[in-house]
This record gives sequence, structure tokens and C-alpha cells, in this order.
Amino acid sequence: MIYWVGAAIVNRVPAADSALRLTNFSNIVVFGAYATYVIMTVMMLVMIIMRMPAAQVSTQRISEILETEDSLQEDSRTEAPKVGTVEFRNVSFHYPSSGKNVLENISFQVQRGETVAFIGATGSGKTTLVSLAARFYDVTQGEVLVGGVNVKDYTFDARYDRIGYITQKAMLFSGDIIEQGTHEQLLAKGSFYADLYNSQFEKAS
Repeated sequence: MIYWVGAAIVNRVPAADSALRLTNFSNIVVFGAYATYVIMTVMMLVMIIMRMPAAQVSTQRISEILETEDSLQEDSRTEAPKVGTVEFRNVSFHYPSSGKNVLENISFQVQRGETVAFIGATGSGKTTLVSLAARFYDVTQGEVLVGGVNVKDYTFDARYDRIGYITQKAMLFSGDIIEQGTHEQLLAKGSFYADLYNSQFEKAS
């Protein structure tokens, strides 16, 4: 619209007055550029206003997550009388959002070196049961013992040293071992990881 009106203005200037035609043309181009900047700014402002409600809701949710207190508290136990044993004693569990038990009166014991498979339909509580052994949740009733000690009695580090958890969804990370952590971090995990790190470093060099 701006350039259409501008073209009409330039055409009204006599062809012999080239200086005036060039001046009008230049003014119209500059005016069109400034008008474009103003329109773009208004469009950006409209987009910001449209996204503000979503941003406010997201900010509120992030604040709720940051202010949430951890319901799992560690104790002071670091040692265990047994090695490699897992035991459930009359364990029942329901999620905080539901009053119905997902697991009820579960009892079993796994000795070191044994392999146990939990078989059941989707939603029967297999993943929940394993999550209780790793203490992702606290049981509603009963006890979960690892190494003969209730998992609630361990410090977090002591519990992590005794439980390894592999999810049913395979996750492959890009890169190599060198990119996954520093030398000091790998050494802290033990000589096995240090050897792997050194071998990868030699190949890379």
C-alpha cells in the first residue's frame, strides 16, 4: 500500500524534474523501511502478549518444582551385615495420588548370585516393585532390606553403592567415554572405569 501510493506520488511529478522525482522516491523508500520496522515490532509485541499466559503458567510450575521438599530422607547407616541380598517383608505400597494399593503383602528374599524375574501384565506393579528396592519411593507398609538392612537406614551414597538400576528403556549416549566425564570423575568410580578411560584416551591420541 505504501509503495502503491508512493508510485502515484512520483508519477505526478513532471518527468523533466528528475531531481524532485528522485527525492520523492528516496523519501518513499525510507518511509517504507521505517513502516516495516514498526509493523515488525508490533507483531513481535503481539506474539509476546499471546505467549505471556503460557510463560506465567510455566514459571509457576517451575517454582513449585524448585520449592518441593524431598520426601526421602537419608539415615546414617553405611555398613551392612550381608552382601548382595534383597528382601521384601510384607510390603504394601500405593502412590500418593491413589488410595488403592499397587502392591499388597509382598514377601520374598533373593540371595547373592540368584536371578529373579517378575512376570505380569502391564500395570501389575513390576516396575514399582523394583523401584521400591532402589528406594525411589518409600513403602506404605512393611520393609525393604538390602544387605540385611532397611533401605531407609542407609545414607544415600551407601544405598547407591549397593543398588544398580537399569531401566527397561535403553538409552544410548553419543560420543565416547572421554566425553562422558572428567578423568577425576572416572577414577572415583574405580579402577575399571579408569582403565577404560585410559584405553579410550590412547585410541583418541
